[in-house]
Amino acid sequence: MNPFYKGALWPCMGLKEEVTRLAKSLGADLVGFAPASRLSGAPEGYRPMDVMREARAVISIAVKIPEAVIEASIRAHKLGEVRYHLPYLLFGYRELNSTLDRIALGVTRMLEGLGFKALPIPASWPSEWSKFSGAMSHRHAAVAAGLGELGWSGLLLTPEYGPRQRLTTVITSASIEPDPMYSGRKLCNPGECKACVAACPAKAIPEQDAAEAEIGGKVFKYAKLRKWRCRTAISLGPSYMSGIKPAETMEEYLAQARKADMWLRRLGEVGSLCGRCLLECPAPRC
Repeated sequence: MNPFYKGALWPCMGLKEEVTRLAKSLGADLVGFAPASRLSGAPEGYRPMDVMREARAVISIAVKIPEAVIEASIRAHKLGEVRYHLPYLLFGYRELNSTLDRIALGVTRMLEGLGFKALPIPASWPSEWSKFSGAMSHRHAAVAAGLGELGWSGLLLTPEYGPRQRLTTVITSASIEPDPMYSGRKLCNPGECKACVAACPAKAIPEQDAAEAEIGGKVFKYAKLRKWRCRTAISLGPSYMSGIKPAETMEEYLAQARKADMWLRRLGEVGSLCGRCLLECPAPRC
């Protein structure tokens, strides 16, 4: 008999601690839990219940980016030297995403072994390339699970690491005791800061134009990203590295990609060639 089963709608006592212990043993730094209903305000098709019909809980998992990796990337951008950015591509992006996928799979196998359904969402794999979206938003799931709040950049900010972590999500049919949503001091003050706006080499983060997300009954506002400008810097490199002008549309981006440096394009397939919004954000120290 499943020792954690308490009926379909009752939180499974002890399961939360076991999932957290396993995730951290596999390399997670932060783990949070939310009822799937906190994400019912997501766009249709991107809610946990849309992705997995039996969804009752969402598990958000974060792995921090090493501090020296951040410092090397900041230096790369200041000098316009791609070679100093390579640690970020691998150990701030690709390898962290692989680690997150392994953690999510481990949690999934544990939950399945206990008789629950569980669906790991890939840490970084767009299901709709033109929309830059996956099956669901890891950032919004992390907010729902109490890990932090959304900054003006749209990145998750945590009190431990600011924006300097990568995320993944596991959806499960288990009813797990939820964490409260973050209610500590504000981690982003866009009225006074806007470091992300100033840092963005593609001018993809506007000062005023805002998007909104309803998570757990709260409304979060963040910059309405100019996505193709952002994509140009991420995949082809900021203009001071690549000489490429930020694109406004998919057609412009594809035209720019055809004339981009082949090696930079290859590197852009490994991970983000930019990340300035993450690198320059002062949270949680602001």
